[in-house]
Amino acid sequence: MSLKNPWVRELAWIFNSPAMIDEAIFTPPFAQIARHNINQWITALDCFPEPLIAHLSDKNLKMLGPYFEALWEFFFLNYPGFQLIAKNLQVRDGQSTIGEFDFIVYFEPTDEYFHLEVAVKYYLGIERVLAASAVSQNQANNGDNHGYNNHSYNNGYTEKQLNGLLSSPTISEKVNYSRMNQWIGPGLVDRLDKKFHKLGIKQARLSTTSAGREQLKMLGIKQISPQICLLGYLFYPHRINKKTSAREWDKNVAFTAPMLPPQSSHSQHNRGFWLKASQLKSSELTSLGRIAIEKYLMIQNFHAFSANTHLRWAVIAKPHWMAPHRKKHDELLTTDTLLQHLITHFSKSTIPQFIALFIPLKLVENHAKPIEDLLCTTPDESFVSIGFGFVVDDSWPVGN
Repeated sequence: MSLKNPWVRELAWIFNSPAMIDEAIFTPPFAQIARHNINQWITALDCFPEPLIAHLSDKNLKMLGPYFEALWEFFFLNYPGFQLIAKNLQVRDGQSTIGEFDFIVYFEPTDEYFHLEVAVKYYLGIERVLAASAVSQNQANNGDNHGYNNHSYNNGYTEKQLNGLLSSPTISEKVNYSRMNQWIGPGLVDRLDKKFHKLGIKQARLSTTSAGREQLKMLGIKQISPQICLLGYLFYPHRINKKTSAREWDKNVAFTAPMLPPQSSHSQHNRGFWLKASQLKSSELTSLGRIAIEKYLMIQNFHAFSANTHLRWAVIAKPHWMAPHRKKHDELLTTDTLLQHLITHFSKSTIPQFIALFIPLKLVENHAKPIEDLLCTTPDESFVSIGFGFVVDDSWPVGN
């Protein structure tokens, strides 16, 4: 879809983005709704986006979580057939709050109630295994479960089976994945294994607890289907092997790195790159850009590529970390300008920077034409982002 409004683009991204976790484990929400119907509704919204803009005007747009929930809330309030029953409904067991229903909705066409947990997350892969996982088998199976039962959920996975996906492989077991606890948030307060456990074992099973059932009973709901929407990006450490050609990079391989994807991740999950401040060199960013362009456009040996002409960057502020961006030529940074900005930033701060890589829009829309016919750029040229990345301080990830 070619959408003009940035808020509408991010709402559309929710329904067109691959999940972070394999769909056999976390079933995608509302699979019974035809995707083309949602896209038609979003296209109409893009022509008249004022209702969405008004809805977001009083929301917290500085935090990704509340913003993501606000987009979902708008969908449930406006998409035909849905009725929003409750949002962020706390469940208490005596004096303790044991969880919260993100959304409880009713879908009229199928006469069903759904409990939907939503999250958008960004995890950076580190190549060493953390000293200890936040979730152990004993902790999950023997701790206070506040009435949680070992019910199956989402294609028959039980709590024990989900916990098994968090466990370490044996020494003799040959694996083609990395550990979930090797994937951590840029702010060092979140990890993929923690989120997997919270969503799949705790939050999605809230309706099976006695307190959860009592809360639903008060709403007149006897039966409900739990679903999970975990979206976001997994960022692979930037490593350039100068002997590797772009044609050797398969779409299912890490963006620019040999690090393996995390266990149970979706084969098509959104990928990005991350690098440390000490890696900030024009040659590194240019090489990264060249590989990204060749891979994105599925061309080989892009000899006509010019970093100064065809590669642009932007530092992206929250909450616009989801959908691809479109910007004019004069809104973007050259590689050298980006380098100077980042060097200045990390001389004063250790806060990670979220950056986007841009190429001319016509290279994407007209890639069937000979590439040489598309290389001239003009001052009002439109660019589109084709990749996201994080730049972190050299001390990152201290404390993990």
